[in-house]
Amino acid sequence: MRSLALLPLLAVLLLRPDPALAQDGGKVDWTKVGRAGTEYKEALKDAKAKKTPIMIFFTCGCKPCKRFGAGPLSDPKVVETSKKFIRLFIMGNKDLSDKYEIEECPTVVFIDATGAVLKTVAREEVIGISAEDLKKRMDEVLKPPGKKAPGK
Repeated sequence: MRSLALLPLLAVLLLRPDPALAQDGGKVDWTKVGRAGTEYKEALKDAKAKKTPIMIFFTCGCKPCKRFGAGPLSDPKVVETSKKFIRLFIMGNKDLSDKYEIEECPTVVFIDATGAVLKTVAREEVIGISAEDLKKRMDEVLKPPGKKAPGK
């Protein structure tokens, strides 16, 4: 009888959503940035050492953020391309939201090792963006100046 009482709990545990999707970041392996922003500072150091751009996903957990996470950010090609970036997931860090002039989420900002913006994909673009278009934007950031984006 006691084991029957545990069935609802077991069902909840087994049927809960994928944690990656629950955080709104899709299947991309993000580093979460806390309010202090120490992860951001470490990412800048890593980007400088590795000569790698940074991809920042600003989210607030709204429905458009969740759709973006479940859609384009879960596409295998986007996930694979994201591995060429240092990836930061920011929710609730006012200092960094102000620094990058984030007015609404979801927004994706690509920066270099100095923190300079390379490209921004703002909410109005993110809502409804296809995985293919997001990947193109990512490829544009990755291409060296004067060269065509990968796959062109």
